[in-house]
Amino acid sequence: MSSETGERTEQASDRQMREVRKKGKLGRSTDVSAWVVVAAVAVMVPMTILAAQGAATDSLFQITRAAQSGDPQVALQVLAQAGGALGASILPLMAVAMLAAVATPFLQGPVTFRSLAPKFDHFNPVSAAQKILGPQAWWNAAKALAKSAAVGLLMYWVIQAVATGLMGAGLLPLEAVTSVVSTAALQLLWFSVLAGLVMAAADVFVVAKRNRKQTKVTKDEAKREHKSSDGDPLVKSQRRSRQLSMSRNRMISEVSSADAVVVNPVHVAVALRYKEGDAAPVVVAAGKGEMAARIRERAVDAEVPLVKNIGLAWMMHDHCRIGAPVPEELYGAVAVVIAFTLKLDAKLMRRRRGRIHDLGDLRLPEGFQRPASPDN
Repeated sequence: MSSETGERTEQASDRQMREVRKKGKLGRSTDVSAWVVVAAVAVMVPMTILAAQGAATDSLFQITRAAQSGDPQVALQVLAQAGGALGASILPLMAVAMLAAVATPFLQGPVTFRSLAPKFDHFNPVSAAQKILGPQAWWNAAKALAKSAAVGLLMYWVIQAVATGLMGAGLLPLEAVTSVVSTAALQLLWFSVLAGLVMAAADVFVVAKRNRKQTKVTKDEAKREHKSSDGDPLVKSQRRSRQLSMSRNRMISEVSSADAVVVNPVHVAVALRYKEGDAAPVVVAAGKGEMAARIRERAVDAEVPLVKNIGLAWMMHDHCRIGAPVPEELYGAVAVVIAFTLKLDAKLMRRRRGRIHDLGDLRLPEGFQRPASPDN
């Protein structure tokens, strides 16, 4: 952003935001990545404990047998196998944690490695003082206090519940006591994860708000950017694409007011509307391929008659402009189509919804003829 004086009140343009992202200057919430990793680990912990228990039980049995044999080589081999089994039981948890750590940064948008490069402005004492004493430092301190308070309260509640459950632990078997303690530990872990995710969501909101504030520009910068972006090929292409999409959507919406849609019947569709007092019917929509299919679908939904005539459909598609009356040379053929559709009974149309009416041969001007093709 420019360093010239002036109040920064305007939102940055899309191009400016792309540049900021590319340079890695947008802030990110570190809490999201950390707590998502913890959540992934919390999901895997019960399965890992079960797998580790099974591996430990088998290993203890093998170690006992090796000790009874008195052979040191056998004992070393059994210990190595036990270590491998325990490691294999923990491996899925480590893999999930690593995968979560790699994937979570992408939750906050594209990742650029330019943000990892050393920046000499980080050694600026003024900037360092602002970071230490500024709003971001106060927010980080508030987050740390909130985390400590949340974890402390959760530990207190869980320990209170466990203590109540273990009041008569002397009468319970060891397996029952272990089950109570492990369940309490998992509850503490999950409650901590939920509290952490809530705080991470708040951190994302604060970081996004701070990013919007830091990327604002002055009115003069916004004006210069607007002028320069007018010549940007990407901006022009995006604008043309949006305009074309809006134009097509408006055209499709006009099909509902048409009196007839002439089809070929697969590749081309042209919608006609005639109002009393008009000099000639007006073409309100036309297209081929996918656009023709959309026109037909809208016509069926709006109960607009579909009329099949291959020659007339192609002629109007090739020689008529949307929003303009049909050419004088096609008056006769189009008049037959309009007259036919006006005579159709509305109840019959509803019963035969989507049916294509074939008018047979129509007298068409020779100069408008399109050569016959198998695709017609």
